[in-house]
Amino acid sequence: MYTVYFTYYIYNRVTNQHYYGARWKTGCHPNDLWNTYFTSSKKVKQLIKEHGKESFDVQIRKIFDTREQCQLWEQNVLTKLKVKTREDWLNNAIGAPPAPKIGYKHKPETLAKMRKPKKDKSKRIQDNKN
Repeated sequence: MYTVYFTYYIYNRVTNQHYYGARWKTGCHPNDLWNTYFTSSKKVKQLIKEHGKESFDVQIRKIFDTREQCQLWEQNVLTKLKVKTREDWLNNAIGAPPAPKIGYKHKPETLAKMRKPKKDKSKRIQDNKN
């Protein structure tokens, strides 16, 4: 299964409202947009019901090699556009944060701190044994 991560822009000509989104699902492809994938936005879906798919202009904006690159780009664009404070944008949030990196290695100093027992916890365990 070939995955192409991408960001996209949608404009509704009837309401003059915008939406910027990203797609990073495994197996996704830009060809899906506006054919089988219509964003995750409830507001966009409502506008499709009210005005039809034809009332929108849709553009693929950028293609990415990784999910993390795609998510960060979406966040940066939405932040720069200040979409949360603008009524002409349908976005409710500034995008999802990138998923944590699997296999992340802590520094040796951090591991040592994590292994060191906390005094209060050690005392409570001792008190409960007695």
